[in-house]
Amino acid sequence: MSIHIIKSGDIEISVSSYGAELQSLKYKGREFLWQGTAPFWRDRAPNIFPYVARLWEKTYYYGGRKYSLPIHGFIKYNELSLDGPTGSSLTFSFKKADLKDGSYPFEFAYAVKFEIRGDTVKVVYTVKNNDGRAMYFGIGGHPGFNVPLTDGLSFEDYAVYFDKGVTPQRALFSDDCFFKGAFEPFELTDGRIDLKHSLFDSDAVVLKNCGGYVTLRPKTGGYGVKASFGDFPYLGLWHTTKSEAPFLCIEPWSSLPAKENEITDIEKQKDLISLEPGKTYTAGFEITPGIF
Repeated sequence: MSIHIIKSGDIEISVSSYGAELQSLKYKGREFLWQGTAPFWRDRAPNIFPYVARLWEKTYYYGGRKYSLPIHGFIKYNELSLDGPTGSSLTFSFKKADLKDGSYPFEFAYAVKFEIRGDTVKVVYTVKNNDGRAMYFGIGGHPGFNVPLTDGLSFEDYAVYFDKGVTPQRALFSDDCFFKGAFEPFELTDGRIDLKHSLFDSDAVVLKNCGGYVTLRPKTGGYGVKASFGDFPYLGLWHTTKSEAPFLCIEPWSSLPAKENEITDIEKQKDLISLEPGKTYTAGFEITPGIF
């Protein structure tokens, strides 16, 4: 494992080669990224691939065979190669030959690029299908941000603000966080979700139809984060359940978890990405720290 640092203007980030996980995001010297503090959550910003969230019994079917994956897939548990460092970007890669087990049957090439553009950090995922058949996957990000970001404020002083006019719907989950196959309206308060720790007592709030960006900031204004995720149909908001964890994860997802009591056939899960042989998939999200 090695740590790589790039800086441009007021932004400095560091990324670990293990999982290509963002380790730090500083704006004018202020740390915005959650630092993996026990006992709440030891991760900071995992990358999700090739399945988002949970599989029933950690198992899926493909071509009549059973395979096993941990929650959020295997990228977060593997060393990636640093391919393209520049003054303002880092690119990490992983391929089927790097996978030490038989958890995924497809020949693929995965890459994640971190680039600083002005006051924004752009994270771009690229997946190429090097197989002779269609491959199926989910993908996304899981960055956590410190809340509060300013001394003297509390978690409850913050809110997540949405684009004007959006009408989110929440994915209904079972008690053990599997998708129940339905959505319900999720009411905003003047276009925002006021943060409180109990909001996550039943795990993540996962939404669709919530526009292309959200802003996490104090209700009175101040240091916050704008997350833009227009390439992804779902957005997860989470912190450690039944706790007073001082962070919030803002998670762009391409797909939803498996259903309870059902081992998923990935050829039949409608929201998974189906990538034809020789084709390349690209999607990204942006993080802009600052004063809002």
